[in-house]
Amino acid sequence: MNRLFYTCRNVTGMFSKGLLCNMKILENSTSLDFLTPRKTDKSKEYIEEYLGIKIDRSLNLFGDFYLNTAMNMANWKEVYDALDVSELKHYDALHIFGGLHFPQSKLTRFSSRALTFPNDRGQMKFKQTGKNIINVMAIHKAHVIYDIPLHEFSYDSDEMCSSLFNVKQNLKKYNLYHLYDMPQYGMKRLDSLQYYLISRSKIDDQSKDYDFTFGYTVFPYGNREHYVSYVDDLVKKFDTINLYVKNNVTGEDNSIDRDVYLNKIAQSRYTLIIPSYDNNCFSLYRFIESIYNDCLPLIHKDCHIADVEKSYDVDLSELVSNDVFDEDKRLELLSYLKSKFLVFERSFVWPIQ
Repeated sequence: MNRLFYTCRNVTGMFSKGLLCNMKILENSTSLDFLTPRKTDKSKEYIEEYLGIKIDRSLNLFGDFYLNTAMNMANWKEVYDALDVSELKHYDALHIFGGLHFPQSKLTRFSSRALTFPNDRGQMKFKQTGKNIINVMAIHKAHVIYDIPLHEFSYDSDEMCSSLFNVKQNLKKYNLYHLYDMPQYGMKRLDSLQYYLISRSKIDDQSKDYDFTFGYTVFPYGNREHYVSYVDDLVKKFDTINLYVKNNVTGEDNSIDRDVYLNKIAQSRYTLIIPSYDNNCFSLYRFIESIYNDCLPLIHKDCHIADVEKSYDVDLSELVSNDVFDEDKRLELLSYLKSKFLVFERSFVWPIQ
């Protein structure tokens, strides 16, 4: 299986590691190439080192076309039509891990450009966004004209995925994935995070030095501010806590690096899941990482858990609680959750539907 993959995220950025974990599932390819807007192999080498996988080539195929030609065209549709994607025709599968998600450019699932793009010209001269658009469009077009299966993993459910492009050709051999089945968004379950975690060597019997660890962000939009007082009340039930908050409303910020945070989770008995900014979604990344580290996640009652329960055939009702369990019960719940979530059962769908 000869595969090509792309991501719109900054691979070497401080928030990239959570996404990169999901790419390890590509490691058993016959050949694996990485499409990139960069001129160097820096991103390729970073992925290889972090995941321990082999990437055959780092390819910048469309950067010069964007800079020299596309930026001066009338709109993105003209760019799409002019794109020469013949260098992609030999691939057996195309993959996007983390698609277009630029809220300020209105490139999101619920933005005004969804189902309109590429019939517009927004950000055509803005290189930071344009270099991602050109590569996603190239993959989209190669999928359409060469009938190559396209597998897109939405790391954030708010991404403007390929199925939201307004082009005449239908996506035929296309699947959209997330960590669990989300029928409302047409997403299928992909056990990519489980694949990564199962492949890791884990420290057994990690000492539990803390009762509770939790970190969250508060933005001016959404309703996250409503849960600040809830979190403050909940932590009072525990003796030893780590609470990390990045509050863009008040300016409070004691956030820490992701790896440091996960180490704290591994040393803790409990954590918390509060509603996502998209109320239709559930923070399954955090949930799975927590149970992997023997840290039991309590779930706020406003969280949407129905899709997750159906997708994994699991009952999460006991976790929708403010109560602290005795240690035997905590361990019993962890054992049950691991049997449901820490298994690799769902990979890419073949034949593609």
